[in-house]
Amino acid sequence: MNIEVTGDTEALASVVSRIGKAAGALGKGVFATRLGVWARTDVQRGFAAAQDLDGTPWAPLARGSRKPLNKTGRLASSVRMTSSSKGFELFTNVRYAPFHQFGAKLSARFQPRAKSGRFKSRKAAAAQKRGAVRVTRIGPGEIPARPFLPGESMPDRWQRAFEREAEQFAREFL
Repeated sequence: MNIEVTGDTEALASVVSRIGKAAGALGKGVFATRLGVWARTDVQRGFAAAQDLDGTPWAPLARGSRKPLNKTGRLASSVRMTSSSKGFELFTNVRYAPFHQFGAKLSARFQPRAKSGRFKSRKAAAAQKRGAVRVTRIGPGEIPARPFLPGESMPDRWQRAFEREAEQFAREFL
């Protein structure tokens, strides 16, 4: 899942330009890694607090009282970062990530269940003895958008943090 982020990056671009002139591609790569690590940490904070990057709380679960997107931690732990002298990229390879990032509408379907109530795959249900599996109709529904990565524009908090990091990096290394 890739999302390109844009924003008002003039101040950041001027510092990156200074870093590039003074330290070359290696310095820009180190700086991009530093920003990427900060961004990934902020995404992890969002999962822990159950809120998007602007601080807006995610929609609560329809049932239960736990925080959304934290049942197994798989989605949160799948967010990765790569960097180069051109910048950094946050991504996840979890198949269901877009449904949570952007939301989804679900159509009604029939789902096999074991007598215990747990869902079964159709293949596993077909292999069971007759009467061991019940079929339940699951009505139409909706998964609300719970964005965990930036949308089309860079969050203001990230903009300010990146500018602070850029100034600090310039003081330390230039």
